Amino acid sequence: MVRARSCKSRYRKQYPCCICSKDCECTESVLCFGCGKWVHSGCVGKGMSSELTKQWATRGLKFYCKFCCFDQESFDCQQSLLRLESTLKDGNTSQITNTATSESLLLKTYDIKLPEQSNQICLENVDEVSANILRGFAPAVLKPEHPIETIGDGNCLYRSVSTGLFGTQIYHHHLRLLTALEIISNKQQYDTSSKGYTDRIRDNRVVTSPYEQLYIFSIFLFYKLGILPYQ
Repeated sequence: MVRARSCKSRYRKQYPCCICSKDCECTESVLCFGCGKWVHSGCVGKGMSSELTKQWATRGLKFYCKFCCFDQESFDCQQSLLRLESTLKDGNTSQITNTATSESLLLKTYDIKLPEQSNQICLENVDEVSANILRGFAPAVLKPEHPIETIGDGNCLYRSVSTGLFGTQIYHHHLRLLTALEIISNKQQYDTSSKGYTDRIRDNRVVTSPYEQLYIFSIFLFYKLGILPYQ
């Protein structure tokens, strides 16, 4: 919710900004859905643009102040995913769309971006099990490449992509969040039951699992990268 509070004296100091502690009256402010406190638009991140402020005024969107959506100094992508998951379980299409829009706007509002791609991959965590298998069946692969171990916590696909793009696994939650937002925001490209669905995954050489095809395609589409199948 965004509004400019009344300048009447009876409102004075009843709605202090949770960032600067000054009154939010007479100044365009936004309400945090998490803590229920107001914050000046100019105190949010580097300051909200007029365009962003108008977008947050859309009915049904949920804004969160930095105290509610940051983990110390970093945007909490895991909590963002949990908010999406909670809405998806409810199954309300309108709420799902609003939540996805809210999370996308939060990333934009706080200027949350992934780093530049890096070719520097730490080789300290070489997957020795995979390396031994490759030595026995495809030793030529090990000459230019090294299998890197990823943590098997249900995020291995995103950890692998994070490692490949940035040389570290730490951006896996961010990648999963962007992938989820991509799929929700462009349903017609991923949901076979959606009107206007277009099957853009035609190369079965990439992977055999439809689940993996879906997510790998969405990741690569988001980054506008070409998919090079391994043969």
